[in-house]
Amino acid sequence: GGGEWELPVSLVLISIGWWENYVSGEWTVFGKITIPFRQWRSILQDVRETSYLLIGPLKIGLCILLSRLLTNNSVLVLPAAGDFNAATSEFSSKGEEVGVSYSLMFIQLGCSIICTYLAGLACKLHMQKAAFALPLTLAPPVSVMLVYLQCSYQFLPAHWHVGGWFCPDLDFYSLLIPLICAVLLWLSYAISVSHIWFPQCERMAKIE
Repeated sequence: GGGEWELPVSLVLISIGWWENYVSGEWTVFGKITIPFRQWRSILQDVRETSYLLIGPLKIGLCILLSRLLTNNSVLVLPAAGDFNAATSEFSSKGEEVGVSYSLMFIQLGCSIICTYLAGLACKLHMQKAAFALPLTLAPPVSVMLVYLQCSYQFLPAHWHVGGWFCPDLDFYSLLIPLICAVLLWLSYAISVSHIWFPQCERMAKIE
């Protein structure tokens, strides 16, 4: 089916956008061609505040445009007024309908603002290791342990989640592939946070 290429492409583009966290010096190709990564990083640091101001509206417009293009021009406009249900004598207000329809978008916007502010604050206070690196490093093993405990003891109340849990058999061969995937995920997290343990870029410290 369609729509299977958007996720890997977006992941690659987002990853490329954070290249400066992992490249600190000049690169030389075959000893002849020099890629001036250090100079590019210096230029980016000087123009970061201005670029954020200019790119922000562009990103918002691009998100709205892609949301229409990638959803086959689905209707995003809600009714201008509420509806009255004669059978139940209940009136559904426009505000309630907007809250339900756009709740995920509102949550995403709020979380993005909070996370961006806290990320910059953590960098300014030199708390990257405790605020970023340690939680991300512990996230995969803690998640695996949470799933194991839930499948074994069902300790989470049913009203905390919607739907059921997919729990494989607890023998070694059934858990082999999930455990391998968990280890690979943990390694990817470890590589991702390597620049946080040894920071060489003040990208998030200069967002104001």
